[in-house]
Amino acid sequence: MKLLFVALLFLCVAWFAYAYECYICNNLMIGACGDPFDNSKISNSSIVEIESYERCAKSKIGTAIRRTKVNSTECPGTKNGCEPRMDDGVKAMVCCCDSDLCNQTSSLRQPIWLLLIALVIYDLIVQSWI
Repeated sequence: MKLLFVALLFLCVAWFAYAYECYICNNLMIGACGDPFDNSKISNSSIVEIESYERCAKSKIGTAIRRTKVNSTECPGTKNGCEPRMDDGVKAMVCCCDSDLCNQTSSLRQPIWLLLIALVIYDLIVQSWI
């Protein structure tokens, strides 16, 4: 019975890990979309749900900041991280992340609650084997 509970919990966590949303905006049209980001001034129409093969992204070229969704193949080597790029001779910074509304922050990081859930699941699995 414990094993069934752990399996169901794991499936729920995995499902929620892929069902997330991203901000879609830029600071040239919506000033609150820049840094610092002000989500209280961003409308719900600027939030979209993304597919499992997509990631939230934030790019910065000069003072222009764009928050969007991209295909995961356009992201740096890791799921969550940033890399400098050259875009038509102009320096750019592109960051990708894969958690709910994660492209609102200045630095993109994985939320701590995912780590905590993983530790609880691990503990439940270890206890069920002992």
